[in-house]
Amino acid sequence: MLDISFADLLCQKWDTLCAEFGIPATEYTPINSHIRSLLAPWGSRLIEATPRYPSFVSGDGFPAEISVSLSAGVPEFRILFESLGAPATSMSCRQAGLDLTERLADELGVHVDSFDRVKDLFLPRDRDGGLIWHSIAWRPGNTPEYKVYLGTQAYGPDGAYDAVGKAMSRLGMSSAWEATRDGIARRRGSVPELDFFALDLTEQPTARAKVYLRHHGITADDLNRLAGLASSHRSPSAIDAYRTIVGDPQRVLTDHPLTCLAFRQDSEQAAEATTYLRLTGAADSHAAACGLVESLVDPNILDPARYRAAITALATGGAPGVQELVGLRTRHDQLDVTVYLRFDVYGRAAPPPEKCSCAR
Repeated sequence: MLDISFADLLCQKWDTLCAEFGIPATEYTPINSHIRSLLAPWGSRLIEATPRYPSFVSGDGFPAEISVSLSAGVPEFRILFESLGAPATSMSCRQAGLDLTERLADELGVHVDSFDRVKDLFLPRDRDGGLIWHSIAWRPGNTPEYKVYLGTQAYGPDGAYDAVGKAMSRLGMSSAWEATRDGIARRRGSVPELDFFALDLTEQPTARAKVYLRHHGITADDLNRLAGLASSHRSPSAIDAYRTIVGDPQRVLTDHPLTCLAFRQDSEQAAEATTYLRLTGAADSHAAACGLVESLVDPNILDPARYRAAITALATGGAPGVQELVGLRTRHDQLDVTVYLRFDVYGRAAPPPEKCSCAR
């Protein structure tokens, strides 16, 4: 045991990140309490030396990650997590996730109608399998927002595209999805693995359905062309950002980059595209990774000293913070940058999960 609970570790990291970014404690402390309520009851358990149930959320099996979006004047802080059952098994964790979704609706009034319309496609009652995760996103001065993530592999890789197609039809987004599928089929190389399906839990007309594609060998140029299926994507800005991370845009990337395509009901094509690239392969230290991030973000948005202080603070202690991934999204003339932090809680002694989802 590490003599610290899941909730204590995550909330300590959350508080450190917020404080180093200059957010007043009076603002982030209430969110800390709310996070603890979302993680209950499993969050109070002490973290063991190795996970009995390695989660796919992170590479070492830890069931959560923290990220920070640097795309606006005020950063947005996020936690993605898988609820753990007791004892933690694939089915008990699935039920814990369903229970949390119900609590979000009943206790907080979170809008879950879209989830209710599609959950049977990804969480079938007649078989084991099917993942459900949640995220909370908070920008100071605003109320938290929530998402739900559903694994697409309950019926195996061959059934994933069929399940997503049915979900898009139920959500009124089938035209945009079919246009996207056609675009995916026309691209060179192997068909990407359809990894996760996510929903904004809100009744706002801007609510999105998001599809996460995992690539097994692809170039930055091909990632750029795939992201071009989204209406807001701007290829010149995107390829410059990709090149900052990967160098040669023709180099084949074997570290499983991801593409997220987001859909809205008012669009005949994908509305947004985010490309996820690994910082761990592009930089050999926290300082070098910080330099890459700083080169991507508008200096009017990111204070380099604050950012480096936050990463340094997260990297101290028994569970060093790691800048694992960077998410890059162009929205017309704006580049949105999000950094995903992983905490090496279990280390190399942990039995690795089959794959790391990296879903957002």
